[in-house]
Amino acid sequence: MMFKKILIAEDHEVINLSVQRTVKEIEIPLVDHVFYCDDALEKVKKSLRDNEHYDLIITDLYYNDHHQQNLKNGKEMIAAIKEILPDVKVIFFSGEH
Repeated sequence: MMFKKILIAEDHEVINLSVQRTVKEIEIPLVDHVFYCDDALEKVKKSLRDNEHYDLIITDLYYNDHHQQNLKNGKEMIAAIKEILPDVKVIFFSGEH
């Protein structure tokens, strides 16, 4: 399966850019990115309204931001997304100190 539309959710800009470069190299046609879990969920909702859903979500597990968010981490975010887009594929791209 070739992915046509991917969402990258990663709060560290350097890692986010690295993942973006990688998916560009494998020629994914549509790649969106966000830094916060709530924004990722909103992007997915919009993609469903527009009938242009994501095939894959690449996300971090842990978010260190200080912005007030309803979804606190990648696990919560993916659980919420899977409720509305159950067939989406997910890659957790994460590190822990």
